[in-house]
Amino acid sequence: MKLIFTFLLTGIFSLSFAQQINVDIVDFYKWTSQEGTNYQVMIVSENFDDTGYADGVARVRYAIDGAYKVVQFKCLLGGEIDEDGYWTVTIMAYDDNYEFIQGEGSYSPDNFMLSYDQDGFFVAGTQADNNELYKPEGEELVAADVDIIDYGTKEDMKTLIKMFYSTNDPLYDSLLMYVGSLKE
Repeated sequence: MKLIFTFLLTGIFSLSFAQQINVDIVDFYKWTSQEGTNYQVMIVSENFDDTGYADGVARVRYAIDGAYKVVQFKCLLGGEIDEDGYWTVTIMAYDDNYEFIQGEGSYSPDNFMLSYDQDGFFVAGTQADNNELYKPEGEELVAADVDIIDYGTKEDMKTLIKMFYSTNDPLYDSLLMYVGSLKE
């Protein structure tokens, strides 16, 4: 009986967490820090609402001394069309809270500004973590250039997802359903 109750509770908690965010948008980006560390990020979000905002979650993957780490934090996406007609998406960490999914340590959540042309193709992006954004006024903000991680097929996208999510993650099935809904 305890075993059944445990599975029931696990299912309820997994379902409620997975329902906190709908998987409507999935994108992958990369950048290199000034120290030379290569980072990859997977952004999962809901569709933008009528006011131009969407809730999301970011998972960042990187290696320190050969050991991979994956950290997760909640973010808010804001979108608008700029003066050049480009779609500009700002992704801001909700706060300084984060959770290590793989590995351990400290982390300062990241923030991004991404631009897309009128056809929806990625043009350019920048990244700065919360430590950079919270610098005293007058100090130089150091930002990294961001590039998109392309995937050619659904299988390529599944491979990328598996770098950030395991089959035990509450969003994993929703992510695979998202991939299944894409056209090749």
